[in-house]
Amino acid sequence: MSFARGTRVACAVLVLAAAPAAAQVGRVADLAVVMGDTLALPGPGAVTGITHAGGDTLAVLLDVPGDISDSRRREVHLRLFDGGGVLLHDEDMTGVLDRALAWDGKAFFAAGDAPDGSSILYRIEPDSLGALVVRKAYTAPGHRPMGLAFDGRYLWLSDRDSGRLDRFDPE
Repeated sequence: MSFARGTRVACAVLVLAAAPAAAQVGRVADLAVVMGDTLALPGPGAVTGITHAGGDTLAVLLDVPGDISDSRRREVHLRLFDGGGVLLHDEDMTGVLDRALAWDGKAFFAAGDAPDGSSILYRIEPDSLGALVVRKAYTAPGHRPMGLAFDGRYLWLSDRDSGRLDRFDPE
């Protein structure tokens, strides 16, 4: 997979090699890092979430500079790319979500901060016209959600400030 020049994302795959049941005392699994390609995403921005979204679609949550007249203004975009790096969809999610991204096969999930300092988990799906919209928002424990993963059954959300790891049923 290759992408046009722009934001660079280093990719690495963590491979979990489960140890035999008898050998798991005090150890759950061995981790191995398998280096992959470095991808260059089009345009400026900081990647705050990334997930595989089925087929050869890569979904990227980007924190990008906003209006050039105000250097403090930031925008958050959810962008979908095909395996050749072609931009398939770009949805502005500014003010809603800003980090962590997972795909459960039906919907995207992302996290953000509520005005009161709590965390929110968002369920994002396409509407009838194909735009990506927030379908549901859930109050999440913790204060600063950072990582999100889907294991085939549950969503796992990590929180930077509290050190929490919470499991959610996407249904």
